[in-house]
Amino acid sequence: DTTPAAARLEVRGSADEYQFLVQANGTQTNPILNVQSSSGSPFFTVAGGGNVGIGTTGPGSALTVIGNVGIGTSAAGANLQVNGGGIFWPTTASLTGPINGLGISGNVGIGTTTANYNLSVIGTGNFTGNVGIGSSLTVTGLGVLNGGLQTTNINASTLTTSGNVGVGGSLNVTSLLTSNGITNTGNISSTTFNG
Repeated sequence: DTTPAAARLEVRGSADEYQFLVQANGTQTNPILNVQSSSGSPFFTVAGGGNVGIGTTGPGSALTVIGNVGIGTSAAGANLQVNGGGIFWPTTASLTGPINGLGISGNVGIGTTTANYNLSVIGTGNFTGNVGIGSSLTVTGLGVLNGGLQTTNINASTLTTSGNVGVGGSLNVTSLLTSNGITNTGNISSTTFNG
């Protein structure tokens, strides 16, 4: 091929074979490949053991990135920013993730490394929208509702309290309410409900 090269090094292949191959020796300790800036700052490194580093010359894992990572964006504003798609961590390869959002196959822990439930949160949470509970609700400490609570069915098997539950607004029950032998089928307005 006599076409002038467009760069200092240009590799053009004419067959279905390796176009560029760098092979380490059996005792490689220095990086196999190191791409740096003119001042020596690391851009891309392939370590002797095979780890790949971006922004570092000493990757300690299969892929180590020093800096922000953007997927679907050219200017990530956080350690990991994903635009226009979803993230999915499956436990099997046959599962598919959401089109957008975050899908996780397994338990999720926030503030803890031991997640025993689908969602385990150690700390506080703030919800500005609605929260749906399809099964039971257990309150082991102090629960405070500054607004109202409306339900179609509360009984001893679906609401368990070992502390106090405070309701700042009205408690509307359209079915049977049973707690410690107290039954009420109408509206309850209360600042403290002792379970």
